[in-house]
Amino acid sequence: MENTDVLDSNLGDSNLGITPEIKMYLNEAAKWANFVAIVGFVLAGLYGIIALIGMFTGMSAASQMGGGGGIMIGYLVFILIYCGILIMMSLYLYRFASNSKMAMANNNQMNLTASMQNLKRYFKLIGILIIVMLVFVILGLIFGLSMMGSIMNSGF
Repeated sequence: MENTDVLDSNLGDSNLGITPEIKMYLNEAAKWANFVAIVGFVLAGLYGIIALIGMFTGMSAASQMGGGGGIMIGYLVFILIYCGILIMMSLYLYRFASNSKMAMANNNQMNLTASMQNLKRYFKLIGILIIVMLVFVILGLIFGLSMMGSIMNSGF
């Protein structure tokens, strides 16, 4: 007979339960998610600091050379968007980890639900980012092929 240490005995018609083995897997996943989240927060902070330093030094160099400040603003905006996405991803992972740990320690269904909600948000964000990346790759290929075609037609 299978041991089903259920967090909440009222699971409806799904007949799903949290076994000790599943608890062990969730605890281990939560530990790694916590580690990855903390590293993500630290990296986002470092990238933000490096971007600000790079922007200020680049702006000063650009002003001495007579222009180019717009490129530095674009660079800063790109890095800040990247940092924001990294912070969001890390936050979702951190919330998954902390809620999973609390759910497993206290047999709390609400914490388990919150942890799964944050895990869903994490993967949804990654999925959206992959779609955006694929769109940029396809646009880059189309642009590159059209540039190649115009170069070939111009006689090079």
